[in-house]
Amino acid sequence: MSSFEPPPFSKELQSSPPPPPPPPPVNLLSKVSPAVLKLKTKQRDPFFRAPAEITPPTGAYFFYGTLLDPNMLVEILGLDQTPTLRPASLDGTVTREEK
Repeated sequence: MSSFEPPPFSKELQSSPPPPPPPPPVNLLSKVSPAVLKLKTKQRDPFFRAPAEITPPTGAYFFYGTLLDPNMLVEILGLDQTPTLRPASLDGTVTREEK
C-alpha cells in the first residue's frame, strides 16, 4: 500500500495575504425613498390657509347602535360630562328586523 502525501505548498501561496472579506449586505431599511425626499423638500402651498379653529355644528344629532349608550359617547367624543339623550325617529324609514 502506498501512503498519500499532500503536495508541498509553493512559497507564493504561503506568503500571500488572505483575500479581503466580502462587503456586508446592503441594509435596505437605511435607504430613503425618493418619494419621501420629495415630500420633505416640497414647499408649503401659499394658497392654502387652514382655519385657526373649527367650530363644531350645533343642533340635534341622531345616534343609533352602540352610540345610544351615553357612557360610550363620553369616551368616544372625549366629553367632560354625560350628554342628555332623547328618543327620536325618522319619518319614512323602515327598520330591519334582527334575525
